[in-house]
Amino acid sequence: MTDFQSLTVMIGVPDVGESMQFYVSMGFSVAETDEYHYGEGNINWAILGNGDTTLMLRSGGDLSPKDSLELYIRVPDADAFRDVVGGLKGVEIIDEISDQFYGMRDFWFRDPFGYRWGAGHRIEPEADH
Repeated sequence: MTDFQSLTVMIGVPDVGESMQFYVSMGFSVAETDEYHYGEGNINWAILGNGDTTLMLRSGGDLSPKDSLELYIRVPDADAFRDVVGGLKGVEIIDEISDQFYGMRDFWFRDPFGYRWGAGHRIEPEADH
């Protein structure tokens, strides 16, 4: 069996440049775009990162809700992250922050591009399995 080293989530968006600005406001940093390869003004994909988390944006998506894809990120402080995300233009908070039975304090939101995100931090130690 092969051990995976990482997983990159790739989502289609109508405008990579606009989407990059939003996700940078959310806390990601731009690692690379194809603008470096093809010249200014032609951004068809971008790779963003934050810690061990990688997100790739590609052109060609639409703004319809993407209910078949959910993204969940672990953050050091879900309440502080909720304050950041809640202040961003176009964000809809779906489920307010609360302590969950599965040992996380989290919340759910939809970004301006229709993607559903969860974010939380652990409030109980993980069980040994």
